[in-house]
Amino acid sequence: GSIDPTNPDCFDIEAESQNLGRVKYVGATAANAMPKLFARCEVVCLPTQLQEGFPRVLIEAAANGLALIASDQPSIRQILKHGKNGWVIDGFDFKSLQRAMQEAINDSALTSQYAEQSTKIARMLPVGEDQVFNVFNSVYESLHQPLEPFKA
Repeated sequence: GSIDPTNPDCFDIEAESQNLGRVKYVGATAANAMPKLFARCEVVCLPTQLQEGFPRVLIEAAANGLALIASDQPSIRQILKHGKNGWVIDGFDFKSLQRAMQEAINDSALTSQYAEQSTKIARMLPVGEDQVFNVFNSVYESLHQPLEPFKA
C-alpha cells in the first residue's frame, strides 16, 4: 500500500531495501506486469499489521510457484501454511521477518520446496467466482438461508 507519513512505524522502504542485498523494492506494479515480476522472484513477503482481507497477492504468488512470508492472520493462514509453503511471522516483530528472510536466503533448497508446495496449495483454493459463491452459499444453507444468485 501507500506510505502513510502519519504512521510512526512508516519508513522509506525504497531507501531501506537498498541496504538489504538481495531484497529489491520495486514499488507499485500494474496488474498486467505481475507475471513478469513474479518470474524474477523466489519469495513474496506480506508483512503487515493491518487486518488483511483475502490476500490476493499471496494467492497469485503461490500460483506462480513462490515461497511466502507473511503476518500471522486468519485470512493469510488460508494460503500460507507455516513450515509447508513459507514462513508465518509476527507482523509486530520485525525480527521475525528478518529471521524468515534470512532463512529463505540461506536455505535455497527449503525455499524451493516451499515454492513447490505453494503451487499445490494454490490449486486447491476456492478462488474462482463460482467457487467462492458456492462456499458462501454452503455456509448460508447450513444456516437455512440459501443465497439467490446475483442478477445484474
